[in-house]
Amino acid sequence: MVIFAEMFFVLSKIIGALLKPLLWVVLLLLLGLWKKKYMRKSLWISLVLVFVFGNKFLANKVMSAYEYPLQELNFAKKYDYVVVLGGFSRNRLDNGRLELNEAGDRLLAGLDLLRIGQVKKVIISGGDGSLYRTGIDEASEVKQYLEQVGYDTDKIIIEPKSKNTYENAVNTAKILSDSSKVILITSAFHMPRAAKCFSKHNIDFTPYPVDYLMDGSSPYSPSGILIPSGTAFKKWEILLKEWVGLIAYKVSGKI
Repeated sequence: MVIFAEMFFVLSKIIGALLKPLLWVVLLLLLGLWKKKYMRKSLWISLVLVFVFGNKFLANKVMSAYEYPLQELNFAKKYDYVVVLGGFSRNRLDNGRLELNEAGDRLLAGLDLLRIGQVKKVIISGGDGSLYRTGIDEASEVKQYLEQVGYDTDKIIIEPKSKNTYENAVNTAKILSDSSKVILITSAFHMPRAAKCFSKHNIDFTPYPVDYLMDGSSPYSPSGILIPSGTAFKKWEILLKEWVGLIAYKVSGKI
């Protein structure tokens, strides 16, 4: 079982690294340069990929359709825990400062719910999710940093062993009781898969997605369709990884 889990983790990292539309374009162009007989075909396919995956308007529409709907909490209701899924920070810099990445809203939203008294405790779930094993788990790093900057961490529980979403659910379930009232926080694009994992383990939770990537301020425009956007490529990369992740989890019985 442990060997299978490790193989699944390594394979998911390898496949994830390949799910990059921009990488496909580069490889096709290199193929055309290497094999002259494929040059014309590879160029046309590359142009089609750039048009589709670099299309800001299309990427925004698909992302908007996939991301978990915006959820409003009943602030009169109190919860036992808010579970914050990792993936929102980078390893510390040489000066010891912790860096939040684009998903930093996950941590900030969890701490804010604790601040206003919506929840009694915060569970940060996230270990070493790197392929090459840095030996640094995210949950411990974050708690240690919060302590250093003077934050009261008595109400923060860490779950430092999870390497992926499935393990987030498995390991968090061990902390909770059957009667625990839980809020689950993760990025809106990640919530569909996370929600299925937590439901699989009979965790009664209220989803609270954050970090929305859909751009409501970008209506239809010629430039949004005709001019390739690096942001659009990034959104497709995220979507492809999530879709493949959902399929893999379904096939392997994780959801």
